[in-house]
Amino acid sequence: RGIWGIRDRHTPLVGRTGIRGALEAAGVRMTWHEYEAEHAFGRDVGDRYDPEVTDQAFAETVALFRRRPGTPVA
Repeated sequence: RGIWGIRDRHTPLVGRTGIRGALEAAGVRMTWHEYEAEHAFGRDVGDRYDPEVTDQAFAETVALFRRRPGTPVA
């Protein structure tokens, strides 16, 4: 599961694209989500914290783990 903030200066688009491409080329089954958020948006200290995006990312992660093995990824 890839979770990225698109305003994260530490992982620019070119880096995210490279990581995703390498995982896809390797045949890794995954989900990939990019949010309108900054680096460490899920850390509840500082101005980068975004509780709405954090809740969304957490809910999607929980849903991933609740799926049965072999269930197609949306």
